[in-house]
Amino acid sequence: MRDTVLKRAAKTGRPVEIIYMDEKGKITQRRIRIRALREDLVEAYCFERKGIRRFKRSNILAAREPE
Repeated sequence: MRDTVLKRAAKTGRPVEIIYMDEKGKITQRRIRIRALREDLVEAYCFERKGIRRFKRSNILAAREPE
């Protein structure tokens, strides 16, 4: 499900909400617009941090399209 949402968001350019765990184990919710989707990495504009960020796909715990 998570990968399906990420692939669809990358294809359409629409924002997606993710739950992400960083390297220290801190969990955050982010709204992102995907720029590049790689096998192990997601490069995206993060609306909360107001900049380009890279997220490890394995650390994305959940993804959904915003309502």
